[in-house]
Amino acid sequence: MVEARRDAALARTVQEKLKVARTYNEKVKPRPLEEGDMVLKRNFEQKEGHGKLAAIWEGPFLVAEKIGAATYVLATMEGQPLSKTWNSIHLKKYFSE
Repeated sequence: MVEARRDAALARTVQEKLKVARTYNEKVKPRPLEEGDMVLKRNFEQKEGHGKLAAIWEGPFLVAEKIGAATYVLATMEGQPLSKTWNSIHLKKYFSE
């Protein structure tokens, strides 16, 4: 009897996790970027004296190469590649006027 209740509880847990995952995935916005797009990248370095008013985004940069589903190599506007790869959650599409 204990095993049957344990199996039923496991089945409920799996169903609840699937429901939470579906709800989350409905709200996720895809961030498709192509090579040549201009993007801003998140600035993680705090400069001394700027505090909470420091710039959050820096750029623009060019998307030089798409490596994975959400991984990109960036380059400066002159075409020099940056040393790190960047995930799309840390990038924002740049719209110039």
